[in-house]
Amino acid sequence: MGISEIISITLNFILMGGIATLLTVKSAKAKAAAEAKGVELDNEEKVNRMVQEYFVNPLKKEMTSLRREITRLRNAVERIPECPHSAECPVKESLKDSDNNENQEEDDNQQ
Repeated sequence: MGISEIISITLNFILMGGIATLLTVKSAKAKAAAEAKGVELDNEEKVNRMVQEYFVNPLKKEMTSLRREITRLRNAVERIPECPHSAECPVKESLKDSDNNENQEEDDNQQ
């Protein structure tokens, strides 16, 4: 066995090892990228759950409550004309005053 054969075998061994190393590194990189994507998706899921739990659900409950209150108020206001005291109703007057104030503010803002 001559020096050229030894060098050839050594180079083949090094090249094959290098190729195997490159494949291993590439595989490890792909695996790490997949794991990172999985962690990212996990974090997004957690954030979505937290937003839903701490913001969306409480706001939905509050909106439902406000809708009920507005409906009750609307029903009460609609019954004012039926009241025997409607001519001197303080609630009616208060609503008129606040409505006039809002209209005045709108007119001032438009100018």
